Amino acid sequence: MVGPVSMNLPRHHSLAHLHILSCLNTLLSTKLSQRNDDNAPIRILDIGCGDGRMVSYLQAALNKLYPHRAIELYGFDISEQGWSLSEEYLRAIAELERECPGIAWSERIQLISAKEPWPYAPGFFDAAVSNVVLEHVEDADPFFASLRRVLKPDAVSVHLFPLAHMVVEGHVKVPLAHWIRDMEVQRSWIALSNRLGIGRWRRDKELFGEPDLDTYARSQSAFLHCCTFYRSFEDMYALCRRHGFGLSYCFTPQFFFAKLRSVFNMQPKLHYGRGGIAGFRWLPFLILRYVSASTLVITPMSYDMGARIHAEKELRTRRESRSKAVA
Repeated sequence: MVGPVSMNLPRHHSLAHLHILSCLNTLLSTKLSQRNDDNAPIRILDIGCGDGRMVSYLQAALNKLYPHRAIELYGFDISEQGWSLSEEYLRAIAELERECPGIAWSERIQLISAKEPWPYAPGFFDAAVSNVVLEHVEDADPFFASLRRVLKPDAVSVHLFPLAHMVVEGHVKVPLAHWIRDMEVQRSWIALSNRLGIGRWRRDKELFGEPDLDTYARSQSAFLHCCTFYRSFEDMYALCRRHGFGLSYCFTPQFFFAKLRSVFNMQPKLHYGRGGIAGFRWLPFLILRYVSASTLVITPMSYDMGARIHAEKELRTRRESRSKAVA
């Protein structure tokens, strides 16, 4: 187990990256202690890797945390989300080669269509991560089916994203905006909120070409309708169960407290404890899912029902034999 910062780790680009590293370190430290294949590489997939910053950060940080293990980071993004081979992709590859030289990043980082299967062999990864990606996945069933296929049976997967319960919509920064289904009501609410100083209009005016407030509100409403697909806890539970995953939100409070530690310049944690009274571990998540992004940890699950039936039959046979012997 690696304790709180005792080594010179690379500087994180965002608190989310540091949090995902801490989650991975907590989960992998347990996982690796139970494995005997010390020479096998640990392969980790960044889903929706964007500019590659989290890939480079995790690669460098995990190399420091596990100097005697081969750590391999991979990533992909979706071409329909605005990436192009001639611009963002090549820029990300160049940055990765500068930050983590000596790795064939053009082979590790892929740009694929949303309609393509994920370009990895079954059971290829020990872990997968994503940062504010799941709320942009329109059809989650193929996503979870692909994730299940590429993960090893004992793999872990960490996803930081807002559930539908969040009060303040994280992209437009307007309370309840994503709860409103009527487009015109939503547009009017976004405009009114920004007129009152709540939202991102003043910050985004230059980005969107100095639009008037109504035009800006209409574009933000279109973004929410076309590019976000918020799901509740119940939705995520049903998805995970359909695709053979167990789920936990056990690290959701840690992200909230990581923000507090950052505000007060406190030392970050690289390993999260999992103690506390079992019956009360659920309470922080029930509250924090309304005010902070949630951390979903999912693991492949399976159960051998045939083995259980066989064991029950064997037990029944032994009990019957003992009863006859006593009689």
